[in-house]
Amino acid sequence: MSVLSVGDFFIPRYGVFMADGEGGFREVIRAGDAAPGVDGGSTFSYFQFLTTQGRNRLAFVGHLKGAGVDSDNRTGIWSADESGVLRLLVRSGDPAPAIGADVHFGKIAVDSDYRTESDNPRFTFNAAGEAAFHVDLVGAGVDPNGRGLFVASEHGSRLVVRSGDAAPGIPNGKFTAFPFTAYELAAPALNDYGQTAFLANLDGPTIYYGLSLWTKTAAGPLTLIAQVGEVAPGLGNGETMIADLRSPRINNAGQVAFAGLLSGPSINATNDEVLWMGTPGNLVTIVREGDVIPGSSGGAKFGSVFTASILPEAVPIINGRGQSAFLSALRGDEVTAENDSALWLRNPASGIELIAREGDPAPGGGAFGGFYGNSIHLNSFGQVAFGCFVRLPNSDDFESRIYAQDRRGQMTLIARQTGSSDFAFLWGSSGNQDGWQSAFNDRGQIIFGDWRGNSSSIYISNAVAVPEPRTLISLVLAGCCILRVRK
Repeated sequence: MSVLSVGDFFIPRYGVFMADGEGGFREVIRAGDAAPGVDGGSTFSYFQFLTTQGRNRLAFVGHLKGAGVDSDNRTGIWSADESGVLRLLVRSGDPAPAIGADVHFGKIAVDSDYRTESDNPRFTFNAAGEAAFHVDLVGAGVDPNGRGLFVASEHGSRLVVRSGDAAPGIPNGKFTAFPFTAYELAAPALNDYGQTAFLANLDGPTIYYGLSLWTKTAAGPLTLIAQVGEVAPGLGNGETMIADLRSPRINNAGQVAFAGLLSGPSINATNDEVLWMGTPGNLVTIVREGDVIPGSSGGAKFGSVFTASILPEAVPIINGRGQSAFLSALRGDEVTAENDSALWLRNPASGIELIAREGDPAPGGGAFGGFYGNSIHLNSFGQVAFGCFVRLPNSDDFESRIYAQDRRGQMTLIARQTGSSDFAFLWGSSGNQDGWQSAFNDRGQIIFGDWRGNSSSIYISNAVAVPEPRTLISLVLAGCCILRVRK
């Protein structure tokens, strides 16, 4: 089984470009340009974490240099609409709203090792032009309540939750931290209406282990979705408990999808992983480890449904229709090392269907050989795009490819890349309403890249786009990149 992680979010880039709809691109900003919204003549040093959502909206983290810039205020999040006009959303050093006088934002967001380094911030961005981010708080009286979750727009920032706040519905419980593991990039999920979903640690006299999952609408209360130590929803016997949780995704209906581990008398390593989706108090099981896979006589079962992926952020993805896509390992009498991973789509009405399985014939020749763990995209029409390796016919060699479904569900080869050090890739994983980087929009356009030795290129494909687009919703973080359009 092969499940790989690809992408270059952490690599500094020195220009931001937006496709112009005519096969070319236009510059939005480049290193050395003046930073909008910042006084004192500061300029951009480099950029990271470019993301898009909605109609030609983009956002990125900018690193600053110049007079008055230091380690306490050198990073910020900027956005641009389709006109390309940049606006500062938030900057380290800004006053923190709803906290108190003389409290400021410290290092914005977090990296994958649970460190708060300003060199490695993360955020999510929605179609309304808002960004959600974790941040350290700096100032008098913040310790030990020194971390918060905020949503920023061009009109200012709003507090979602802060360490030290009371946890609603938990007797004498309070929020202590907003964690993630070394295997996740756990920025909060953010839908287009400003609703967030996020993990939090709790403390209190009735709490044994306080990891929990919450959601909050833009103007509504905090609502608990799931908590470690509570009865696992939808599993019936009342003895199966939640033992761990993973970071959520969300859609515009407020449905949240997430992964968890189970514990209990009948739980073991063959059935302790589960994916859920739904709203608070109305969660349903997407899939559970140990279930028989569709189309099997009983000899093939779902194996791991999230730890098989190097980046569990890729599982599960949920779109606006409540469909979810996920990777899984497989095991059983019908399973070998050549066919033990698969990509699936769950429809609320019809259940789980297979998208692609390792070992099955791949369009364009060869057989699927494994799937990239953080390159699954699901648009609002139920089309799935993904990156994978393909075993070539009569050979031990593999080829890196990208596939996507058209509106009829037919699988189409988008790109292929040969060479031991070359590969084609999609950025991130998204259902297009969760605030995460989207590489596959609702028109069916795909933005992807390839590595060839020491060079890279960016492409836009219209192969499964309907109707034929006149404008392209995409952008490029440029180092040494070439933009090309494929039809």
